[in-house]
Amino acid sequence: MSNVRFGNLWEGKTHVIDNAGHAPFREMPAVFDAYLARFITDCTA
Repeated sequence: MSNVRFGNLWEGKTHVIDNAGHAPFREMPAVFDAYLARFITDCTA
């Protein structure tokens, strides 16, 4: 995933949550929520 290159990626990179599969919001909710909170803050700034 780290090789994906798009001009509109949040923070200019892909974000991968270690030890999480296809549903990180269920498998690692605290980590996912931290990413989501940062993303929302950036979108509303």
